[in-house]
Amino acid sequence: MTSKIPTPTATKVPKRRVVQQQRSKDSQIKLLAAANELFAEKGFQRTKVTDIIQRSGCSIGSFYHQFTDKHGIFEVLFQRYLDAANNNIDNTRFDPATTPELVQALQQMSYQALHFLRQHLGARMAAEELVYQGESRLKDQAYQLTDRYIDRAKKLIPLYQSQIGSPNPERAMANALQMIATMITSQSMRPTPHLPHDDDALVAVLVQGAGGMLELKPCP
Repeated sequence: MTSKIPTPTATKVPKRRVVQQQRSKDSQIKLLAAANELFAEKGFQRTKVTDIIQRSGCSIGSFYHQFTDKHGIFEVLFQRYLDAANNNIDNTRFDPATTPELVQALQQMSYQALHFLRQHLGARMAAEELVYQGESRLKDQAYQLTDRYIDRAKKLIPLYQSQIGSPNPERAMANALQMIATMITSQSMRPTPHLPHDDDALVAVLVQGAGGMLELKPCP
C-alpha cells in the first residue's frame, strides 16, 4: 500500500500578529507624515524627535521601534521621495492624440512636477540642510533625478518634431527642461518675488520661456 503524502498547509499568521503589524504600519505612516510636515515648517535642525511624536499622535516607543533617531526617519522619508520620483519618471507617457501641442505637454509636466515636489517638501528641505552640512550624496541623488527627468522628457522630440523650429532640437529641449526643472524646484521650496507665486502664472511664464528656446512654430 502506498502511503499518502501529507499536503503541506499554509502557515496561518496569528490574528494578534496581523493586528500588531497593521498598527506598526499605521504608526510609521503617521510618523513619516508628521516628519515631512515639520521639516517643511521648521527645517531639519529645529525639528525635534519629540515634535514628530507629538504631531503624529504616536508613542515614544512607536517612534524608536520604527527609527533609530531623527536622521533615521529622514533617511526613510528621503528614500520614499526618490522612489516615488523615479516611479513617476518611469511611468510618464506622452500622447499627441490627447495632447496635440507641445506647449500642452510642457504645461502638463510642469503642473505635475509642482504638485509632486510640494508633496515631498519636508524631505527636500531637510535634504538641502544636510547637503550644507556635507552630505553631498543627497545633492548627487537630486541631480540624478533631474537628469532622468530630462532624458525621459526628450522623448517629446520625435512626437512633436514638426512643432520645433530649433536647428538643434535635442539641445534646445534639454535647455528648456533644465530651466523648467530648476525654476519649479526653487519656487516650490522658497518662492521668490521674481517669479509668479500663482501656479497658472508661473507655469505660463516657464512654458513661454521654454517655447522660445525651442523656437516653437505656431500649430495649424
